[in-house]
Amino acid sequence: MKNAAKLFVVVILVSSVTFGDTVLHYDFEDGIAGTPMNDFPVTQQNGTVGTADLSGNGYDMHAWDDYWGPLFSAVGDTPSGTGLSSVHDSHRDGYTLAGGIRAWSPGTWTIELSFKLNDIAGWRTLIGRDDWTGIEGDIGPSLQVQSNGIDDAMRVAFATVSDEHYELFSSLIPEPGKWYHLAVVTDGDRLDMYADQLEGNGFQNIGSLTMDAGIDHSLRPTGNWTFGRGWYNGNFVDHIDGNMDNIRFSDEALTTDQLIPAILLATKAQAHAPQPPSGAAGVPLDQVLIWKTGVADANDPASVPNPAITQHNLWLSVAYDPMNPPTSPNWQDPGVRRIEIPADTNPADGNVDPNAYYSPTGLQRDALYYWIVDESLVGAAGLEDWDNIIDGAMWSFETVTSAPEVDAGSSILTWLKEGTTTVDLNGTVTDATGDVTAITWSVDSSPPDSVVSFANSSAAVTTATLTETGTYVLELHAVDAALNEGADQMEISVYGDNCEAAQNNPNGFTAPIGDLNNDCKTDFIDLAILAAAWLDDASLMEDALYDPN
Repeated sequence: MKNAAKLFVVVILVSSVTFGDTVLHYDFEDGIAGTPMNDFPVTQQNGTVGTADLSGNGYDMHAWDDYWGPLFSAVGDTPSGTGLSSVHDSHRDGYTLAGGIRAWSPGTWTIELSFKLNDIAGWRTLIGRDDWTGIEGDIGPSLQVQSNGIDDAMRVAFATVSDEHYELFSSLIPEPGKWYHLAVVTDGDRLDMYADQLEGNGFQNIGSLTMDAGIDHSLRPTGNWTFGRGWYNGNFVDHIDGNMDNIRFSDEALTTDQLIPAILLATKAQAHAPQPPSGAAGVPLDQVLIWKTGVADANDPASVPNPAITQHNLWLSVAYDPMNPPTSPNWQDPGVRRIEIPADTNPADGNVDPNAYYSPTGLQRDALYYWIVDESLVGAAGLEDWDNIIDGAMWSFETVTSAPEVDAGSSILTWLKEGTTTVDLNGTVTDATGDVTAITWSVDSSPPDSVVSFANSSAAVTTATLTETGTYVLELHAVDAALNEGADQMEISVYGDNCEAAQNNPNGFTAPIGDLNNDCKTDFIDLAILAAAWLDDASLMEDALYDPN
């Protein structure tokens, strides 16, 4: 950043959105090659952040789990032959959740992406929206960038705030397994599609149309943005089998010399590929910060670390409350750490190290950290000699939670046996920092005149003896050495006997056939009731009169 004081700017947007130039930007360099963007199994879907938005607007791409979410590619499976891309093999997709990008409704805009389709047959949606156009009778989505299922050519379709639906079919039919750079650009009146086939000819116009004059053609703000699949009439459809990279949204109609790859591939000249990945949560307090050194030629896949880099300048800042980050913490603030790290830790070999690291001390729990690595070049006169420094991107991570995580266990249905009942309590307490100091079971509510006796109220797994029928609510509470607390409750329903308990089972109850006295069993008493009513006849003996009203 070429300014007098390096600033973090964290912008929280809810509905009204105004941007300058770049709105959203993914380059997928914050992951580990060959791994899921979300490594939670399919049985534990949690939709965590898969890759971070580099624009600074916080419009991160989410991944549902390790099956439905994208993968990070193998190293070099990209248009440039360096770094990482996202992998979508016919069932994987990413999506946005942030309200600001849902509300994005520009009149002039550019959407850019790099893509490779392994299978082009059928409809294959690269970028879409999870909602319809809002036009009566139209059940399609409000935006699609895709290869169409008619002749497999690239197509863009979108709805406007003026209830219009435009679509542009291009002349480009992508070859399977080949990388392309694509850009969709509108100045508010004309829509153009450009493609760079990476054959040395740069961007070529592959389609254009002129929209109706005198009408607001701004994008209709609807559902979440999706990457790697489409949406139609409420269903997830048209997954791609292939890769995506260099996704960037802008609120200007960019010219071809402003498009990928000239700008985005140049990011490899910066420090890049941070570990932990930007946006990571649950980072341990002994985390080592790792990154790759900026390269000499960002457009050369075989480029080595830039030999002109002499030093990494690491800036580290903390926002103490992850839910309420500061709006503009100043890098000159005493709370910001500034660390100078030599770029060549072994001067004898004469080579700049391809990877660098720093082990911070004193990381705090429950904290959101931001960090930037600038690259000082030969001749730099200090940390703010911006003419001789390659600015770094802003990354973030969130440290482990300090509060114990408490699960009081499942609710219990039981009954009195000789005036009392004893139940097993199977609570769990976990703590990322392992310093829980106290665990306590207590009674939150219980029936009148009841008594609850715990075998060991200081153990998560124990028993409780109850004396009356009714509903009990028990609470399991835990506290750690820093006095952070966690708690959870469970419910116990106690009935007078096992039949009453069965008849009130939330999982359902089916009475035995022949149980005439509702005691949950069929026995001689039921037969006696049946015998006493033997040959009783409830049939009509004469016509019955009734009022139909």
